[in-house]
Amino acid sequence: MKKVDEPDYSRALVPKHNTLYKIIIAVLVLVIFILLLVYFGIIKPNFDLILNTSGDSSVSENVTANLEGLNFEGVTPNREIGKTLMKIDYEDNCSYTISYPQIGIEEIDDKIVTHANDLKKFFLENYKIDKNSEITFTEHIDYNSYLVDDDKMKLVFIDSIVKNDVEEISKNEYTYFFDLITGNELSADNLAITVNEGSKEFVPLYTEDIQEFDLAYSGDIVKYATTTLVVRKEKSTYAQLLGTLTPGEAIEVMAIEDDWEHVVYNGEEGYVKNGYLTRKKNLQKDVELEIVDRGIDPTKPMVAITFDDGPNPKSTPRILDTLEQYGVVATFFDLGQLVNSYPDVVQREEAIGCEVGNHSYSHKNFNVLTDEQMQEEIKNSEEAFIKVLGHKTTLFRLPYGNVNLKVKENVEYPLIKWNVDSLDWKSRDKNKILNKIRETKNYDGKIILLHSIYGTTADAVEVLVPELLNKGYQLVTVSELAYYKGNQIIKTAQEYTHF
Repeated sequence: MKKVDEPDYSRALVPKHNTLYKIIIAVLVLVIFILLLVYFGIIKPNFDLILNTSGDSSVSENVTANLEGLNFEGVTPNREIGKTLMKIDYEDNCSYTISYPQIGIEEIDDKIVTHANDLKKFFLENYKIDKNSEITFTEHIDYNSYLVDDDKMKLVFIDSIVKNDVEEISKNEYTYFFDLITGNELSADNLAITVNEGSKEFVPLYTEDIQEFDLAYSGDIVKYATTTLVVRKEKSTYAQLLGTLTPGEAIEVMAIEDDWEHVVYNGEEGYVKNGYLTRKKNLQKDVELEIVDRGIDPTKPMVAITFDDGPNPKSTPRILDTLEQYGVVATFFDLGQLVNSYPDVVQREEAIGCEVGNHSYSHKNFNVLTDEQMQEEIKNSEEAFIKVLGHKTTLFRLPYGNVNLKVKENVEYPLIKWNVDSLDWKSRDKNKILNKIRETKNYDGKIILLHSIYGTTADAVEVLVPELLNKGYQLVTVSELAYYKGNQIIKTAQEYTHF
């Protein structure tokens, strides 16, 4: 049988197979390229629309699910996301306070801490001189945080630097954006909104502590003496005496000239030293102290231990453990934003009989704030204490202990300072803290300054408390100290270092 040759189709199929392979490879390359763009955050597909084409209201469930694990503790209009954390520290002639948000996404939280540390590092590299330097610098980093399009956040660090507690020498803003889904930091190129890269220079808050007046006498500027004050004919402490002002007495002011205020006294022009006249008529008001009878013997020696800058979730509870162990009390001057962050610690302070005082909201230097900024600090801190404790505090301690007449006009509280400084912030050493306190031989009526944010301070308190008790001292709150030393009524705008 004759064999019939079958047609050879292989030649015809080769070009078709090559075309198909090329198409498949091109598609795979394209898919891999798109996946890489998505992975690096260059493009972000809307999975809600892909997964849900019905158009119902559940398209944002994916985003909402991602936001459920985030921190929204103590949010305010300018802090829409994040739990506020703080770091307060001192290095040689520099000190700094950093407030920053903890979002709840590790990648973002790490980046935020890195940015804050970069600002601090720049500050120390440029302003740190020597621990014995008479020139001091204070950095205060605050923040605002905002939700953007439900799945992004905007963080703004406000970085202020103050020289010698009175002169704000710089203020800058630094803006960062983060993707709450991927955890990536976003640049302006990744956003549909405009971002100013780098920093923005701001005008200082104000340039003078006291308002300057025209030299021409207008007759409508009235101030009040805060203390007994002499009026002299010329700008000299040796000039002719025109008279004496009593506390609260009014006088007309023409101008401020150098270190003197040009005034009109009984129809005659004269001068009084600058810094002792206030625009507020009733600068000081009586505050009647209310205390719980704990059996304090007013005839026996007593001392008040005070703690600033807390609460801290680790070291403050250790201090409270020691106080509770020995059945004694102290006074904690806490920061409002940390009160919001650690309410249980503050509530425990009060629950075991300790006194809680106000230390401002965010540890800003009041000497360089405007009236409005001081009022905002006070208002925010008061709201925090009312929210957590149900009431405002009786006492106020200013950050860094800084106070001037402008501050006294705005802070309507008794102003508590100290006369025994442990320097715990400086030494960070238990024995050095104790030895510094031991330099004082008689503690009766005195106020000891410590900080509740250091573990070494908690270590020192474990020794200090029984040591003072063994020496016969009663450990009391500041209000108790004032009360039992005969000051049942104290005054606002008055500084107290001891009783």
